Amino acid sequence: MTRLVVAGCSVSDYTEVDKPWGEYLSEKLSCEYLHLAGASGSNYRMWRLLVSHVVDNKITADDTVIVQYTTPERNEFWSPRPLEQLGGAGENYHGESGGSLVKIKHNTYTHMDGKEHKFAKLWRNFINPEFEIEKFRVNHIMFQCLMKEYGITKLYFIQAGPYGSSLGELQLLESYKNNNIICRDIFKVETCLPNDLSHLNDNGHRTLADIVAARL
Repeated sequence: MTRLVVAGCSVSDYTEVDKPWGEYLSEKLSCEYLHLAGASGSNYRMWRLLVSHVVDNKITADDTVIVQYTTPERNEFWSPRPLEQLGGAGENYHGESGGSLVKIKHNTYTHMDGKEHKFAKLWRNFINPEFEIEKFRVNHIMFQCLMKEYGITKLYFIQAGPYGSSLGELQLLESYKNNNIICRDIFKVETCLPNDLSHLNDNGHRTLADIVAARL
């Protein structure tokens, strides 16, 4: 059976809602749903998970893959401390390879302690917006080339509000030239969580699902 695969950050995750837009969209398409979005997720995390799934044949040419890009500076790093020492799994931590994977963005350090706190706080001083955009452009092109090589023809990208606008106009291969969905105005009072204009409420997720469905 064909599946819908969605990779993204908290915009596409179960952030204070029972269903994200990807799940609503899969219901519209009457297909299975594979959720690869995660709070505080980075574009690198999306590429890492999707490429791993494709290479391992967990995502095939029959599937529809949608990437909801986020801000370019986000990343992830490995820590030798196990989850138990970091307070358990949560928005920023996941068990990995004898330690933990730590998702990092501009304010991550405020939720950490120990060496992870020091690293995340210091990391902010080594971010250059222009360089991060350059890295994004290179990885975005390489990602498309790999997906094309594996026959993933139904590949789409979403730039939602401020999360995607900082990336500029996406460079798309001929195979995907019409597959960028720009939703600059998705974050409104009626579509967002109370007192949070950066995350969608149930109405917002349903609205985004309708917008994407019309483009597939």
